[in-house]
Amino acid sequence: MYSYGVTKAEVGIFSAVDGSVSGWKEIELYKDTFTMGEDDPTQNEHYQQGVASPKIVRETTAPTKINFSLMDLSADSKIEWIGGTKTTVATVDTWHSPRLKRSKIKALRFTLEEGGVITIAKVQTYAKPDVKASDADINLMLVTGTVLDPGFEDVLPIDWKDAE
Repeated sequence: MYSYGVTKAEVGIFSAVDGSVSGWKEIELYKDTFTMGEDDPTQNEHYQQGVASPKIVRETTAPTKINFSLMDLSADSKIEWIGGTKTTVATVDTWHSPRLKRSKIKALRFTLEEGGVITIAKVQTYAKPDVKASDADINLMLVTGTVLDPGFEDVLPIDWKDAE
């Protein structure tokens, strides 16, 4: 089986009470920006004096990281991903940045072109505007995230369903 591309991306609300996810809604990803991966584990080697090879190697796995860019830069989208507030005057929204930006907990789901689905139950996201005022670019919101342990025995950090 081959796996490739994203046809649909969704964000949901993670429940810290029971680990469930609700309120799934579609988000607009910029083409070819979704990535998910992890670094190699950190290895700590422990040696006996005078011996060239380690006696024990302890590993710490690296967390899974995600990255993507969002196309929706509406005031409501910025509030959802970055924080802050908005005012509305004569039907025109104005976003007001928070004084201190903080990460946000989200759930994410990506439907792949071949039909597989990646569901991330709990991810700590950080978003920021990426403004490039040029003819060749559009303004985006860059989102980075770290997959977290949901904290519930029956809820796994990542589910990757094969295509049917």
